[in-house]
This record gives sequence, C-alpha cells and structure tokens, in this order.
Amino acid sequence: MSRIAGSNSTTLSADRTVRIDTDHHLVELMQSAVDRLHGNRVDVQLCDEYVLLRGSVNSWSAKQSAQESIRRMSASRTIQNDLAVIGS
Repeated sequence: MSRIAGSNSTTLSADRTVRIDTDHHLVELMQSAVDRLHGNRVDVQLCDEYVLLRGSVNSWSAKQSAQESIRRMSASRTIQNDLAVIGS
C-alpha cells in the first residue's frame, strides 16, 4: 500500500522510499515547450527563485515567445531571459 509522506516522497514499504523530484520534472516540461518552438538552441535552467533561459534565437519575437512558452509553468519564479538574438 502506498501513502504520501510529505509533499515529495511516497513510501512504498517499510524499507523502500521513492523521492519524486518535482523540480526536475518541471524543468523537463519547460525545456520541451521551448524546444517545440526553437529546437535545441535554448537551454532552460531552474534556480530557487528564477528560471534562466540561455542560448540564441533568430529574432526578438522568438526571444519573447521562448519566455512566454514557459510563463505559466514558472509559477512564482521570475524568468531571466538571457537569450542572444542573432541574425537580425
């Protein structure tokens, strides 16, 4: 029988505990959202208080769309958009 022990772990039995890393899952979702728009040229990093976008895009509108693609998932974290615009 499983039970939730705290917000990030599930106890499966008396001798085995599984930790669920919610931040890892969140950054994977954000990376996937950005990759759909911009391929693998943008890197998403999750920090305690902010989400960092690094890499390069082809236009200012692409820079903005990368930021907007993760806005809802960032919750209370600030988005620091350090994307370089190349080619425009």
